Amino acid sequence: MKLYRSLLVLLFCCWFAFAHAQVQQTRILFLLDASGSMNQKIEAESRWKVASRLLYNLADSLERHHSPVQIAVRVFGHQSPNAQHNCQDSRLEIPFAKSNAKTILRKLNAINPQGYTPIAYSIFKAAEGDFPPDKNALNAIVLITDGIETCDGDPCAAAQLLERKRISLKPFIIGLGLQDSFIKKFDCVGPYFDAKSSSGFNLVLRSVVAQIMNTTTVQVNLLNSAGEAKETSVEVTFSDAYNTELKYAYVHAMNDFGISDTLRIDPIGKYTVTAHTMPPVSKSDVVLTPGRHNIIGLDVPQGLLQLTLTGTPTPMTIGLTVPCIIRKSNQLEIVNVQDFNSSNKYISGEYDLEILTLPEIEMRGVTITPAETKNIPIPYSGNLSIFFQTTGMASIYTTKINRWVKVYDWESVKAANYEVNLQPGEYDIVFKSSTKAGSENTETKHVVIESGKVAKLKF
Repeated sequence: MKLYRSLLVLLFCCWFAFAHAQVQQTRILFLLDASGSMNQKIEAESRWKVASRLLYNLADSLERHHSPVQIAVRVFGHQSPNAQHNCQDSRLEIPFAKSNAKTILRKLNAINPQGYTPIAYSIFKAAEGDFPPDKNALNAIVLITDGIETCDGDPCAAAQLLERKRISLKPFIIGLGLQDSFIKKFDCVGPYFDAKSSSGFNLVLRSVVAQIMNTTTVQVNLLNSAGEAKETSVEVTFSDAYNTELKYAYVHAMNDFGISDTLRIDPIGKYTVTAHTMPPVSKSDVVLTPGRHNIIGLDVPQGLLQLTLTGTPTPMTIGLTVPCIIRKSNQLEIVNVQDFNSSNKYISGEYDLEILTLPEIEMRGVTITPAETKNIPIPYSGNLSIFFQTTGMASIYTTKINRWVKVYDWESVKAANYEVNLQPGEYDIVFKSSTKAGSENTETKHVVIESGKVAKLKF
């Protein structure tokens, strides 16, 4: 009796905390087995009488203490005798309503267990319409049975339907004298609780309800290379694992004790949790335990990439940005485009850099080390100033591995001055005037470009 009172105090404290912490409606649908085997006894009473009596006591306690939870009861196996093999013997006997404890007592007292055990069918029917439409409600199912599916249904598929549609928490299963060999068949359905006595059933029933009603919290730990939860200031999102719909978005932060902040998350369905580092890191099919504090760890060891322009810019390059395309090594997908003279964090590993200077600079296999800074310096460009006295076409080439490589071209130039910013190096400029026929009138001039300086040519 002392344990029972202590549990009640804990339960009602949970209800009080829940009522003040959340405004959403909580609904618990009990799927109650009334197959023929429920006539067997637990101690002095039948399993059916024990389940009915304790379910009424629970509803009455919730009602008298003004709990924000509503209860409904779907019964299966009670309308047809076992000999009829009725696999659609399932009915919502008590719909959701406030103050329905007496209705529960009256309805359940009038039922005589007798039929089959269509568990999967009952879950499917519950998903179809037992819960009133309310996207903000927290819905839960508690299955109370003393046997397994006898109608060749698939309880696993039924439970997955609830997850995909985000109708309800994963069902809780309370087994009344269930054989050990049958218990594993409920692993895919939801958490299982064994009750082999009347007092044990009462304790389990109230513990399950307390778990449903208590606030669900989540702590996302962003782990460094040492497995310590010290990474932070990263956007973290929770999206529906089935349809990718975004449900929650936060910027990760630490509390005053240096511990990851606690979040309140709806425990219905599965989530994909993503830390939007560069590149993002995700954990799929995350299932939250309702009424508990859940901890999710993501391995996000990060290092700093510093891109630096060295030297002095020319008047033509002052204020110009130099973008750098960053990819994971040997991958096509772009992780980020980072400008020079800036720094950014990346998940540790190897990256390929494509620096959009003229000509482009490619760096492969750049290693980002956790908690360290990788500095990539390149010099400021120099400037090539070319004056063309006549119209024509012109190109700029540089030499790589003893061959010319085109860096830039003008399909048509006018008699005017042109400016081009080039990385330090040696270049050949080719010009063919449109006023002179014949290939022999092509001109080539060599120029050396230095960082921060202007080189001038005339054609």
